[in-house]
Amino acid sequence: MTLPQKFLIPKAFGTLIFGSIHFKINVKNDKKFNKQCIKYKVNIMQKKITCSIIMLFTVPFLYAQNIGIGTPTPDYTLDVNGQLSINDYIYHNDDLGEDTYMGFSNENIWELVAGGNEVVKADGVANEFIINQNMAGTKLRVVSDGIDHLILTDPATNRVGIGTATPDYLLDIDGSFRVVSDGIDHLIYADSDNNRVGIGQATPMYLLDIKGDLRVVSDGIDHLFYVDTDSDRVGIGTGTPAQTLDVRGVTRTRGLEFVSPYTGAITTFDQISTGTEVHTGGNVTGEVLSMNITFPTFYATTPKVLVTVKGTDTGLESDAIFVASVRSANSSGVTINLYRADSGSVGDHSWTQNLVITWMAWE
Repeated sequence: MTLPQKFLIPKAFGTLIFGSIHFKINVKNDKKFNKQCIKYKVNIMQKKITCSIIMLFTVPFLYAQNIGIGTPTPDYTLDVNGQLSINDYIYHNDDLGEDTYMGFSNENIWELVAGGNEVVKADGVANEFIINQNMAGTKLRVVSDGIDHLILTDPATNRVGIGTATPDYLLDIDGSFRVVSDGIDHLIYADSDNNRVGIGQATPMYLLDIKGDLRVVSDGIDHLFYVDTDSDRVGIGTGTPAQTLDVRGVTRTRGLEFVSPYTGAITTFDQISTGTEVHTGGNVTGEVLSMNITFPTFYATTPKVLVTVKGTDTGLESDAIFVASVRSANSSGVTINLYRADSGSVGDHSWTQNLVITWMAWE
């Protein structure tokens, strides 16, 4: 055997006796070897076994402050110049509970656990980056210069705060925000300085300032409220408003003023309601038909009533002329008469098409 020519030489002096290197060798009992043992300060215990001596010696070794793997000039306690491969976890030193660690549960999943809480999990199989995996109340907080809570997720309340540490809503934003889409720099813009919201523009002039069409959908109605900026019309209950305000359905208004476009005279209504009814089945007899319409229950006296009627046929009866008139009225409703004014192709006043009756009552 040939003994090592040099001890382990550390870069900087470290701590003595972190461990021991143990050797077990068979050597011949000669003075030269014993001198080498003394030279290298090796503790020797001898035991005769036939013609050989079994030498068991322990070499105390030093460890350096910095250890380099792949580099002769390590800058850190352990400095690895190259790839590092592990297939398990790295634990915090002296962690008796072994509940603070990070590493790989398998080749596609990386986890960070602190105090038994799975803070972060990156799952390459499910393509997910998960925070608070085991539902232990782990928050996500993003800090920026001057803002302690640029983004905060609070699992205890199921809320997200932007610019606030105490979100009161599902998404609580303290400050201005902007949503950008293809071709629109300010699809949504909330101006916190002026307490205004712009949709489609960056300089909202009102509490809610919308530049573009607007549609509100409800159950069963595609255009509960629709603003058509191309035609400058508003539809309620319709997506094709034919007038500045086109309402399909019953309305109720308190305090309405009509201004004459000719004289400028103002007519004020305390109560006004409108509605649309449909009469189906036609009229094979050609006689006058009566139809009852119920008002909203807020008229104290008998209101004034106006009714109009229009046919829906686009075929043989498309030119039919219909007349609607008020037969009687009270505070709860009105009875109207429906009549075909022309004789039609068969020489009487019958019809087969459906009729649309529009009415307005006011006081």
